[in-house]
Amino acid sequence: TPKFLEMPSPGLAISETGLRLIEFSHTKNGFVVERSDFASFSEPLIVAGEIKNKEKLVSELTKFREKNGLRYVRASLPEEKAYLFTAILDKEQMENARTSIEFIIEENVPLSVSEAVFDYVIANPDRGPEDPAIVNVSAVSQVVVADYLDVLRLAGFEPLHFEIESQAIVKAVVPRKDSRVNMILNLSKGRAGLYIADGRAIAFTSTVILSQF
Repeated sequence: TPKFLEMPSPGLAISETGLRLIEFSHTKNGFVVERSDFASFSEPLIVAGEIKNKEKLVSELTKFREKNGLRYVRASLPEEKAYLFTAILDKEQMENARTSIEFIIEENVPLSVSEAVFDYVIANPDRGPEDPAIVNVSAVSQVVVADYLDVLRLAGFEPLHFEIESQAIVKAVVPRKDSRVNMILNLSKGRAGLYIADGRAIAFTSTVILSQF
């Protein structure tokens, strides 16, 4: 894409401890880090993925945006608010995968189809043409998405994309052609995330609170 047509959209992680930013640029030698930044919160603004102080969070996001000259971002959603499940879809179901998944969402997560926002990743992309697809589905309540969308827009951001924290980390650390099963430990202040990835698709996650930190 010509440089003047590009729409820079750094990755923005919003967590209980603060804000993290990273942006890459494409060079003849591959992707390199263009810039990165971090801002910590002086008080708990988010607890277990739930926004507790909306006004203060908007203020912190606004300062962070102005400092880094940001507008478009790709942001993370909290792991604690997400639901994951695995489904097997045959060839016919895969012809309209999203509709097929809608039929089984309520069997697997405590959300109705009307209140869920979901995405999926195919865990066996190299399967044969007649083989069923193993699909790892992630779902989040529309209320959660709306809360994070609201604070970002109030702070002057235009989010282009949301991704669950574990999925974003797996995409960052697991090579594109790695089809193995990987276990990833995500340590941060006050909690630890344990993720099992089948290739680059999340198969299991668990978050443990580390109260002693």
